[in-house]
Amino acid sequence: MFLSLLNTRNLVIMKHWSSEQRAFAVKAYYKSNDSFVGAQRAFRRQFGLSSRNPVPSRGTIDLWVKTLKPQLARLKREVVVKKLDGLKKMCSKIIHQGLLLT
Repeated sequence: MFLSLLNTRNLVIMKHWSSEQRAFAVKAYYKSNDSFVGAQRAFRRQFGLSSRNPVPSRGTIDLWVKTLKPQLARLKREVVVKKLDGLKKMCSKIIHQGLLLT
């Protein structure tokens, strides 16, 4: 009975965003100092959308950011570890060759 009372104009049609669009929205969010509105504006410019075209909502961008944050932190740690390993190798090479000036 309840379902029959729903008006089709009140139903929300979900947009499926591509991986490229999701990645761009998250990047734009961070570049605009954690601003959802800034990310939406950049999204419109990037993909040539008018003000009437749908863009990811604040909640959608927030969900993407929260989903990607742990993955970004892990990647950041991996990069730091790789850089430290390279630095250690370089230092040991310098010390081994006796090039370190004291």
